Amino acid sequence: MASKANLMIDMMFHTADQTHLWHLQTKSYALHMALGQYYDMIRENADRLAEAWMGYTGERVNAVGKMPLQPFANNDQISKHLMMVCKYCNDLYSELKGKQGAEHILAIIDDVKEGIAKTKYLLTLS
Repeated sequence: MASKANLMIDMMFHTADQTHLWHLQTKSYALHMALGQYYDMIRENADRLAEAWMGYTGERVNAVGKMPLQPFANNDQISKHLMMVCKYCNDLYSELKGKQGAEHILAIIDDVKEGIAKTKYLLTLS
């Protein structure tokens, strides 16, 4: 269980950095704003998730991986990236669903998935 949480936290740090880079590289104002909202949301929720996880398990997170960043190409690249982040959310959610005391962690994952859905919508406006 801890490994999926660590992978999720790793992914959240990565997606914040990746989308921040794309936020700086895009020439679309709408995309620039959408990605800015997204990486702010992810950074806040990465911290919330890590702290909630440590409180839930009593263990420190061990999220140390660093995935390489990719230069901005197009909106399809961002959509695929968001779907990958959503998969990490779903994997951890499935593992924790129904576990005693994990409701607050599930709520954070729901918040992240809401932010992903909102960003996917905002991508249609650029």
